[in-house]
Amino acid sequence: MPTEPPPRLGDLAETQLFLRVDCRRCGHFGMVNPWSIIKRKSPVTPWRWLRFRCDQCGSKHTTLRAGTEAELRNGPIPLYAREDIKLIVAAALRRSITFLDEGKARAAADTILRGLMAEGAEVIMPERPDPPAA
Repeated sequence: MPTEPPPRLGDLAETQLFLRVDCRRCGHFGMVNPWSIIKRKSPVTPWRWLRFRCDQCGSKHTTLRAGTEAELRNGPIPLYAREDIKLIVAAALRRSITFLDEGKARAAADTILRGLMAEGAEVIMPERPDPPAA
């Protein structure tokens, strides 16, 4: 079970943890080194109080997580980037709407998944395979 990251910016910086900012609208994410924020804020500032704006779409609807750079780079994956979910939604649309071709169904699935994220649907972690037996 993962441990809870420290609550303050200074603690994050001392333990060499990073912040990952995920945009809930477009799925863009960025990695933030706490030292860059400490220059403008105080080291005792709780990192969960910080608010960010997406560099790509300008949305203020972001999520914030702390952890090592390796942990944060691997997830979570935005809903619209999950090809398996997109294929399921596209197949359901094609069965329901007979005049949709494969390309239009996939585009509609992408739009639906982006809309779900914009309305606050949480991201879904991909299933990780069990490690090989030693």
